[in-house]
Amino acid sequence: LLSLLGDDFTPTNPLEGLTPDDLVDKDQCERYGGEWVHHWPNFNSFFGAASAMFEVAFLESWTDIMYRAIDIEGYNKGPKHEANPFASLFFVLFIWLG
Repeated sequence: LLSLLGDDFTPTNPLEGLTPDDLVDKDQCERYGGEWVHHWPNFNSFFGAASAMFEVAFLESWTDIMYRAIDIEGYNKGPKHEANPFASLFFVLFIWLG
């Protein structure tokens, strides 16, 4: 009986039961109490993009950056698996021609 009463008084997790597919953008994430976090380096600013391309040029975990770029769906949108597969061509050409 006490466990049932205690359940009514404890706060519930607003993200409980949601999957990453349910939170598709920054506004929805913050509305449910989540924290919108950007990976570093990223392509949201000039310095972030320059840092990312510096790492790619020196082959420093460039595949991680490439796979994150492939999953980009748009600015302030959550990643979607292989939403932009042609981004891999950019990285391969950059390494091959650079």
